[in-house]
Amino acid sequence: MKICIKMIKEIIDKRLLQRIVIMIVLLLSAGMIEPFITWIYKVIIDCISDFSEIDLQIIVFVIFAYEILQCLIQILNYVKEHFFLRINYQFSKNIMKSIHQKIKNIDMEEFENRKVYDLMERINSKMADDVLDILTTGFQVVTIVISILIYCVMLFDIRWYFPILIIISLVPSIALKQKKNKEKFCLARDLFPEERKKNYFLNAVFQRQYVKDIKLLNLEPFFLEKAQITNDKVIEKNRELSVKYFLYELCVNILKYGILGSLIYITCHLAAYQMVTVGSVMLLVNIFQLLTQNVECFVDLIKGFSDVSWLMEEWDEFKNLKEKKWGNKRSSTYTIQFENVKYKYPNSKKNSLNDVSVNIKSGEKVVIVGENGSGKSTFINLLMGMYPVSEGKIKIDGIDIKDIDKKCMDKIVCVFQNFIKYHATIKENITLGKEKLEKENIFLQSFDLD
Repeated sequence: MKICIKMIKEIIDKRLLQRIVIMIVLLLSAGMIEPFITWIYKVIIDCISDFSEIDLQIIVFVIFAYEILQCLIQILNYVKEHFFLRINYQFSKNIMKSIHQKIKNIDMEEFENRKVYDLMERINSKMADDVLDILTTGFQVVTIVISILIYCVMLFDIRWYFPILIIISLVPSIALKQKKNKEKFCLARDLFPEERKKNYFLNAVFQRQYVKDIKLLNLEPFFLEKAQITNDKVIEKNRELSVKYFLYELCVNILKYGILGSLIYITCHLAAYQMVTVGSVMLLVNIFQLLTQNVECFVDLIKGFSDVSWLMEEWDEFKNLKEKKWGNKRSSTYTIQFENVKYKYPNSKKNSLNDVSVNIKSGEKVVIVGENGSGKSTFINLLMGMYPVSEGKIKIDGIDIKDIDKKCMDKIVCVFQNFIKYHATIKENITLGKEKLEKENIFLQSFDLD
């Protein structure tokens, strides 16, 4: 709960909160109107069930009231949809901003852990959608609770024990659905790496960097087979879960509709002796169906809360990933000193750099050579402050690299051997969001980079 409250404070700003309050007011209004429309059905049937005592004025009034309420519900639905779209947009925007702000600050060492990539992908692909789902269902529960209470009062008017029996008939269904949903979520979480693997094999044939090799070596059948094997594994696990709950769901439905049949028989018996009206039979059937739908929506809400509670744990894990800490000191020159530097990557058993000491004067040109795996790239990564040293010190202008501020460190530039060309214009690939660079550079202005 603390994690959820913390996230809400971070994601929901004042403007979004105002829209949510308006949405809840609209839902409360809809929740009170919808049961009365069901009650009007009963009144209409009661009016026409006895042709000898039909009062046309009453029928006209009832039909007019029905039309007014239906129009009002439609207007409320349009307004709700409008506000929900605005809430949806702002909520997604806030979540996306929070996720990318965190990724920007995560320490590079965390990216050496494969589980961190799985965690980030789950957060990125599911967080916004799942939280929006629970928000949607949360809005619906306001309508549902009001509707259920009014429906129970209507059933109580027929016989006091009717609402109790209907609720009892729905309890096993609720418990079973909740248990099944929990297992489905856990299964989906366990199978997430398999889903990633399947998507990788399916999408590999469409990737530009792979297409030549795949075409040349005729690898399409290989990737398709690998995707099918992984997909079969996922489908089989889901099939086993469905088979497991089939018999339970069958028994629960027999109980539920058996109780409904008994209540319909009792109501018809009462109607035959004119103890209740004919419309009460139709009211009972309609309320049972609506109650079933509303209770199922309520269970989905509980499932949503459960899903989000598990997702909240992952969100908390994501937000607590180690962040890169920058210093506040500034260097005037870029004299570089490595003093007995050792570095070992996370999950590695041996040092990539072992007791390295070197002095490089500001303005000096130096070439670093060595065999593959000798630590050249690691040397550069440490110099750029991407990783903290395991032992020893790196100093720039006599200042420990961990104490230098980010602006000074940003002046250390590296062009990697395997650079990435992003799916953007040439200008965007060169400037990478720094439009000011293109305006100030006369050389770049001489080319049409768009």
